[in-house]
Amino acid sequence: MTTENTTETQSNQSIAESVVKDLPANEIVKEIQRLLDDRDYHKKQCDENRIRATENQSKYLNLYNSIAEFIKEHVSTDDISTDDLKELADELNISLTKTITVKFTVACEYEFEVPLDFDDNDIDESDFSINISSSVSNDDVEETSESIDVTDFEVEEN
Repeated sequence: MTTENTTETQSNQSIAESVVKDLPANEIVKEIQRLLDDRDYHKKQCDENRIRATENQSKYLNLYNSIAEFIKEHVSTDDISTDDLKELADELNISLTKTITVKFTVACEYEFEVPLDFDDNDIDESDFSINISSSVSNDDVEETSESIDVTDFEVEEN
């Protein structure tokens, strides 16, 4: 036990002794019972608050799932306009996004120094690694993934 805890315990004992020193034994027992009942009451209140918090969390999760299902259903059947959907999302303080895939063709030309006996058949698509960075100026667009495959190449001798 730390010095601080020891001091606090001694202080609490002194207070308890001063409160009960002039009380008859039956009054001391009643006071102890009252304190125990008080403790039980507050413990019960804490337990009830925990239960209510869990119930509320469950209600909000169910509400969130219902709203998500409503939005998915009505968006997939075009039953709700984009403006109404945006207004609903704004009122619920959520952001709506959708994922799009952009496919594009990139033409690149590189020069390499190779041995004189180099043959075009010595390389294939797997010998190339391409890194492309994008700079999208629209703040509403977030890049989530990219996949680049080399599907065609040709070799020219200079």
